[in-house]
Amino acid sequence: MSLWRLLALVRAPLWWTPKVLPVVAAAALAAIAADVSGSDGVPRVVAMVVSAVGVAALAHLVNDLTDREADRRAGKRNAVSGTPRRTSLLLLAGCAVVSVLPWVVVPIGVPAAVVLAALVVTSLAYSVEPVRLKNRGFVGVLADAAVAHVLPTMFAFALMGSVGTRTAAWWAATAAAACWSLGFGIRSIVVHQASDAEGDRKAGVATFVVRRGVHRAVRTGRDAFAVELLGLLGLFAVSAWVAWGAALFFAVHFGLWLHHRRWERPEIDTVPVRVGQWLPLAEFYEVWPAVALGVVLAVRDLTWIWMLVGIVVVFWPAVEKQLLDQLTLVAELISWTVHVLTPVLERLGIRTGMTWRSAIGRLVTWGWALRSALNWVYHRIRIALRETWFALVRAWWAIYRAHWRVRHWFGPLVLFVRRQRRRIVRHLGRS
Repeated sequence: MSLWRLLALVRAPLWWTPKVLPVVAAAALAAIAADVSGSDGVPRVVAMVVSAVGVAALAHLVNDLTDREADRRAGKRNAVSGTPRRTSLLLLAGCAVVSVLPWVVVPIGVPAAVVLAALVVTSLAYSVEPVRLKNRGFVGVLADAAVAHVLPTMFAFALMGSVGTRTAAWWAATAAAACWSLGFGIRSIVVHQASDAEGDRKAGVATFVVRRGVHRAVRTGRDAFAVELLGLLGLFAVSAWVAWGAALFFAVHFGLWLHHRRWERPEIDTVPVRVGQWLPLAEFYEVWPAVALGVVLAVRDLTWIWMLVGIVVVFWPAVEKQLLDQLTLVAELISWTVHVLTPVLERLGIRTGMTWRSAIGRLVTWGWALRSALNWVYHRIRIALRETWFALVRAWWAIYRAHWRVRHWFGPLVLFVRRQRRRIVRHLGRS
């Protein structure tokens, strides 16, 4: 089976960046609030990401396996349709091993282990009969929000709290993160169920949106957005308390976005139900919190730089997109500033010789140069990692071949010595 086929079976493109990076951001904020050292935190973050891959793949695989008949009735494509039963069982076993294996090497702590167990059990209960929380209205919405956002976020805080100091900032951040993840999780699943409402109705799947109707479910999603904003304000307050640099970046980013809306004012719907509509704040959650908090950790303890490098290298496509969007916002601000200040300076007798078009041109030139440099570094790191991997494989193969050559050369001698030793033992035993 090819790698791309395997990724498609577990629906990796749907959850890799949107679900994993926010959990890394939660772990980074928890590490800052609990004053966790890099030597203790970085291995736990790596283990958490590996385990998150296993849990997310397991949850999506189980959901698709239990939805095959419903998807067939609804006429929807199922990722595991046509997959042999043996392959599905092997994938389930592999996902379970990947979920647990990192914690054999890295200590997890009792609170984090309890949250991880609750996450796996809730993932199974959401899809598997006879429980199948997916068909139980608002309980299914809460279960999906817990599996996708609440429990992973709480796991990150519990994991870092087990090796750090549970300060007042850590407790405040935990409460705010629970509030934010619950609101965002409910809003996300309502949007997803609203887009699939017609197919679920044909398949006889009684989701929350099918039971309540789209309009009433959207009102519930908007109420959840209020809860999400409350948690987001709490997280911003904690960031300003323990990581003022990240909070300053978030404030600047929000100001640039508000300035951008002076010219582009697309309609904002907190619970968009039409296909292709923009889900507010979702793209921001994916990249910038993890990057900004990772920079704060690296400034405090240089060991954390490995987590920051890993974020940039592994999630580079998403980071690059957000970086280009950020440069676009900065370019708009500079052009507006030059456009406003140039007449004022000319009245004062100061001629800059720069127009807003030339300012934009220079910024675009610098932005493309920066993008080219970052792409060069990214590809160099990938090439170095690939060469290192190939070198390790070649070294292992050389050792393996040398081992069998030695056994081939000295095997007959070893067997001869063993036979002679057994003959001497038998002879001495008889005498």
